[in-house]
Amino acid sequence: MKGIMNMLKSLFVLFAASGLAQAASSLTPVPCNLAFSAAYLEGQDFNCHQLSVPARHQDPAKGSYSLHILRIKSPFHSPGTPTIMLNGGPGGTLDGFLQMWLRPDLYNPAAKPEWMNAFLQQGDVILYDQRGTGKSEPETSCQTVSSMEECIKAVQEKGVDVTTLTTVESAEDLEDLKLALGGKINLYGLSYGTYLAQKHLKYHPDGIQKVVLQGVMDTRRFRDLDQGAYVAQVIQLCETSPICTRWYPTLKTDYVALLDQLTLKPVVVHSLGQDFTIDQHVLNFLLFMEGYSQALEIPRSIDQLALGDFSKLVQEQGMYLTPQSPINSAMNQMMGVHMYCAIDPQETPCKEANYAYLPDPADYNAPLQTDLPVLLLSGQLDPITPPALAEQVQKGLKNHLHVVLPAGGHGSYGNPQELQCTVHILSDFLESGTAVNQDCLQDLPPLNFLPPL
Repeated sequence: MKGIMNMLKSLFVLFAASGLAQAASSLTPVPCNLAFSAAYLEGQDFNCHQLSVPARHQDPAKGSYSLHILRIKSPFHSPGTPTIMLNGGPGGTLDGFLQMWLRPDLYNPAAKPEWMNAFLQQGDVILYDQRGTGKSEPETSCQTVSSMEECIKAVQEKGVDVTTLTTVESAEDLEDLKLALGGKINLYGLSYGTYLAQKHLKYHPDGIQKVVLQGVMDTRRFRDLDQGAYVAQVIQLCETSPICTRWYPTLKTDYVALLDQLTLKPVVVHSLGQDFTIDQHVLNFLLFMEGYSQALEIPRSIDQLALGDFSKLVQEQGMYLTPQSPINSAMNQMMGVHMYCAIDPQETPCKEANYAYLPDPADYNAPLQTDLPVLLLSGQLDPITPPALAEQVQKGLKNHLHVVLPAGGHGSYGNPQELQCTVHILSDFLESGTAVNQDCLQDLPPLNFLPPL
């Protein structure tokens, strides 16, 4: 299973009116237990529901799961199409999405429009915990075990059928949610959410108005990512920046020396209540993870590491080495296995899997073909879903726009100017489609690497 673990670490027909009514009836109000700020009230500005979905859509007799759904009400006049937002991961939660995008200061229509308001201007925003995550069923967390096999075994012992934890089933959940909302939506996906969105679009394109995919996965192939090559890419970009070169004149030499040093003698760092052994592979992994949202800080991190200070990097990124890591739930592991093995079931780790495994349908990974308007957002510094992946996906999109943010990471924006430019393009796209003015991209500042501490 080592190959799968390495991959994970670097990581949905027109229905009759009666069908719509039946789906909508399964939405049940529940408390949110959330608070944006004192100015926004549950029931007035947002509310929550549960949606019952079959555990196995092709065999409803196998039971059901309850999904937890949050609806943020649009404060704008005459809102129209709601947007369903798909979390990343697999395994990302609604709460995690809120922490990243829906801070109280962003949910403020009286302020200068920000990223979320572009969607709220179109209609309500719908977030939900996908099956196996957050407050949705089944419960798949297992943070006290040390291996993927032990985690899956522990969840199975709770009575969970782990073979229901697939993108195939999650894509059908999304169809049920879409119908419960009236059958007409915009769709936003982030990271794994782009994979889920593509699978939904392949089989259930009806009712989708516009699609935004950010941090785009290519559903047709996976690969073990060369984390060291990513770090080398950031170093090369620093070397093309006069100010970064002035701050870090020996950056490449320092990095190579660090790798050599850690190959000969790994460093033990005590942080987050435990000891971490840092060798060259762990170092590249931690720097790779830093690139998700803080790529412009990597030269500074290497500079500190060269001085012998490993504490800051380990404190910020070491969580991904612990059982508490979001990549260490059975849901994440099973989803990851299915994505990986659906592409090439003959891979050795897939053939050696020692637990129940249901492969995806034979045609499931054929390229997506659609004429729906699709906006692709990529970050030049994204370590896990670089722009090249979006370029592969866009070959099947007849009506698309691909925007690459020079300082952007994985679903992040390198600076305020890039955020504002993205908001402008996003707002225009949601309003009128792919024919939008992109001039703001030409005015973005150069890469602004962080200075030494």
